[in-house]
Amino acid sequence: MKTKPNILIIDDSESDTILMEEAIKDTSIANNIFIVNDANDALKFLRGEAQYKSSPRPNLIILDLKMPDMDGHEFLSHVKTDDQLKSIPVIVLSTSSDPVDIRKCYELHANCYIEKPVNFMRFKKVISVINDFWLGIAHLPPE
Repeated sequence: MKTKPNILIIDDSESDTILMEEAIKDTSIANNIFIVNDANDALKFLRGEAQYKSSPRPNLIILDLKMPDMDGHEFLSHVKTDDQLKSIPVIVLSTSSDPVDIRKCYELHANCYIEKPVNFMRFKKVISVINDFWLGIAHLPPE
């Protein structure tokens, strides 16, 4: 029996995380969703530190770019230079359409960059497509 994939959502917007969680739950792929509201906590989650000692390794990370404290670029830099974490696919989902942000994310080895739609139905569709592709079609690296 195949285990359910773990998705880590890193976003400081509660309304966006609720929408993502609902959109993911509406797909046909069963999964476990974990939500962290800032990049520092996300690194603790990934490394199993502090309150995240028993946290599972995510199979996919959905990352907001614009966050207080540590932004998504800095988070990507930490994850993609860590031999234990760099194979986890990171999807950047941001309100920014700035070519500088997009280029920098890819230079830091983001696996995908998607602009967050402002329309609710489009947002739900984007999350569904991410889930279907990354967890239903693509082969993710083994743990």
